[in-house]
Amino acid sequence: MNFIGQAYIQEQLEFILPDIKDNGSAAFMLRGPSGYGKTDLAVRICNYVSGSRYTMKLGDVTTFYDDIRTHLVDEIHLCRTPEMYYPLIDSNEYIFVFTTNSDSTLPEALVNRCYDFIFDNYEDEDLLQIISSRVPEMVLPNEQLVYIIEFCNRNPRIILSTVQRLVMWQRRYSIRIADLSMEDFSIIMERVFGVKDGVDILCRRYLEALTGLGGRASLSSIQSQLHVDEGTIKAQIEPALLYKNKITITSRGRSII
Repeated sequence: MNFIGQAYIQEQLEFILPDIKDNGSAAFMLRGPSGYGKTDLAVRICNYVSGSRYTMKLGDVTTFYDDIRTHLVDEIHLCRTPEMYYPLIDSNEYIFVFTTNSDSTLPEALVNRCYDFIFDNYEDEDLLQIISSRVPEMVLPNEQLVYIIEFCNRNPRIILSTVQRLVMWQRRYSIRIADLSMEDFSIIMERVFGVKDGVDILCRRYLEALTGLGGRASLSSIQSQLHVDEGTIKAQIEPALLYKNKITITSRGRSII
């Protein structure tokens, strides 16, 4: 399917999909962080089993077309009535592909009806291949690429967005980023993205707020200092800081390491 990475998922799909392509039925659950390519893989699954004849909708849209066999439901965690899918899956007449980046709210009864695939972290070689395939005009030395990969928390979507913006910067100033020393490259990353010491502006503000609160605080206390919505903090800022081993989260609150 020309999908890069998640080898263990692809290996299973290689023997599952041909078995259901013509007349079979199944439900797939693709779980993982935002930006990991779940929707991309879901579309490829649907295209393989049904060509272009499938529906695609967000999880909060409950309309169902029973004359179509294959259905992609993106962000299934948004669905307020997931039980509507139980009899449809159990009928063995349809193919469902669900995606989610918030699986803690999913009912066990839904997950148990699906082939459950949890996205793993991407290997360096996969991320490098993603960059070269999607942004072929940007050829960077390995040291710069590793810097970008780590700054972007190994998230393919964030990595691609970062590299694409670097392409625009390179065109604007007619300077080949690949020719820059790591010191100059770090300066460019700080100037363009606000990256300093491996973290961006929001992460630095979070750390400053947490320090000002004594090094340990509740999420609500940090949020009141940052004036940033809770969703952004939990989905964007804290995962980056946890990955970089800057904070810990326990039942007693958030703490600086």
